[in-house]
Amino acid sequence: LEIDQAEHFLTSNNIPTQKVDGAWFEGGNIIVDPRSRSIFMGLETDRDNKASLEKLGAAINNRSGGEVVPYQMIGVPLANPSLYYHLDLGMSDPLPLKGEIMLSPHVTDPATLDLIKKKIGEDRVMMLGENEPVGTTNLISPSQNTLVMTVADPERITDLEKRGYKVVQDPVMKDLTLGSGGVRCMTNDVPDPVSRSSVPSPSM
Repeated sequence: LEIDQAEHFLTSNNIPTQKVDGAWFEGGNIIVDPRSRSIFMGLETDRDNKASLEKLGAAINNRSGGEVVPYQMIGVPLANPSLYYHLDLGMSDPLPLKGEIMLSPHVTDPATLDLIKKKIGEDRVMMLGENEPVGTTNLISPSQNTLVMTVADPERITDLEKRGYKVVQDPVMKDLTLGSGGVRCMTNDVPDPVSRSSVPSPSM
């Protein structure tokens, strides 16, 4: 029912959708990096398996009709699922100014961390410190230079401000962490029907 409601809302606003039959994936486990043409998918349980990863990639790339460079699907095994149970708790979406991606050293195994860095490019990866809070990467960017964050160390906020971002935090948002969530968990970017990306919003 929830999927049908979301699909109805999107299509009624002229935003195309694509159902991926036979696949299961959680939105918090999907990070899209248009610059490297990569889609990273956190693998946490049997439901988020490589078969689903391949089906999602096929649905997205087939929709483009070969008009653009296809996306590469990259599975990211979650190394600490009791803390980083979704990928977006340890890996951010590309930040809006220069496409930087924040990455926790604890979210996956060392080999996969190296693969992510290589694929994105070392110059765009912002590695978090060993003791930065879980969920620092769980953020949204409602405008070109604004980041809405649930949790972040003061040092991280200072660093982001030096990079040209305005960081917005509200004490009320920290209540989201009581349910082990964050601002990204409660939102989904809806593309402009006129200038939308070539990547559709996949639905299960």
